[in-house]
Amino acid sequence: MGGPEGRGAAAGPGGEGRGGGARRGGARRGSGCGGALGAAAHLGAGDALLELGRPEEALPAYRRAAELDGRSAGAHLGAGDALLELGRPEEALPAYRRAAELDGRSAGAHLGAGDALLELGRPEEALPAYRRAAELDGEGAAAWAGQAKARLAAGRDKEAAKARDTAAEMQARRRRRRREGEPDG
Repeated sequence: MGGPEGRGAAAGPGGEGRGGGARRGGARRGSGCGGALGAAAHLGAGDALLELGRPEEALPAYRRAAELDGRSAGAHLGAGDALLELGRPEEALPAYRRAAELDGRSAGAHLGAGDALLELGRPEEALPAYRRAAELDGEGAAAWAGQAKARLAAGRDKEAAKARDTAAEMQARRRRRRREGEPDG
């Protein structure tokens, strides 16, 4: 499912999928810890490889970045993204949880955890992660789309429809701002 947005079709309604949109959410760059220069280089390489749809090559770069800078939320976030793209949600979940632990303001970490939980067939557990992602990124349609999928999977059809409508509203709002030349966010 690769492509320039990471998982392409799996991206949120606003186009913010794994490859560089909502999930990246500012957690990537510079943690200021020792080894950060080397870690940043590996993190950048991982990001570039993931953008190119090469998660199997991105994963070792993210893991090396985490080794060099244990406080890098972005390294764990990237590893989670790569693992999820490789169809390994059971391994992606702890990476996303570690990213959220290191940077509690990372909407992407919570969004990724929700996606991993949903892929693991645990929609009720995914909902709090998606809710937190939506709180952190109020304009993030992907978090609302995730909530819709999780609610649908949990058999909560009416709630799923409301979340889907909110996702569509967020997407329309973002498109409108872009047309008017306003920044996202």
